[in-house]
Amino acid sequence: MRWVRVSPFVVVMLLLIGSVQSALAHAEYASSEPGQGATVASAPSNVTVTFTEDLDPASTTLKVTGPSGQDVTNGKTEVSTSATKVATVPITAGGDGTYTVNWHAVSDDDKHSSDGSFTFSVGAAGQVAPATGHSQPGIGMLQGSLELAIGVGGLFLLMLGGALRLRRARH
Repeated sequence: MRWVRVSPFVVVMLLLIGSVQSALAHAEYASSEPGQGATVASAPSNVTVTFTEDLDPASTTLKVTGPSGQDVTNGKTEVSTSATKVATVPITAGGDGTYTVNWHAVSDDDKHSSDGSFTFSVGAAGQVAPATGHSQPGIGMLQGSLELAIGVGGLFLLMLGGALRLRRARH
C-alpha cells in the first residue's frame, strides 16, 4: 500500500475553501406552507417558512398581506426551538384572493440578512408572482472578511516557508 503525504498547503486550501463558503452563505427561502404559488381552499391559521440556515429568532420576521392589501399578520414571528430553520407567524383570514408573504431572515451563525417574498392564493387562484429575495451583508460580513484575510495571510506565510525550505534543500 502506498501512502500519500498531504502537504500543509493542501490542508490550508481546504480549510480556506470551507471558510469562504460559510462567509458567503445566507439564510434563504427553501420552502413554505402554504407553498409558493399554491392555491388553498381556505385561509390557513398560520404561515410557515423553512430557510436554508439556522435563524436568529430575535431578528427574523414574516409579514403577511391579504388580498386587499391589509396586514393579516396576527402575532409575532416564532422560530422553532427544535427546527431552527423554520419560522411561523399566525394570520387572520382576509378573504379569498392572493396573499403576499414578505420575509426578513437573519442567519444565526453569521448574522447575514436576506429578504424576499412569495405569494399563495385562497379560493380561486389569482395572479401569482414568483418568489423573490436578496441578501445583505451584516456584521458577519466583516468577520468573514477578516477570517478570509487571516487565512490568505497564513497561506502566504506557509508558501513562503515552503519556498525557503526548498531553496535551502537545493543548496
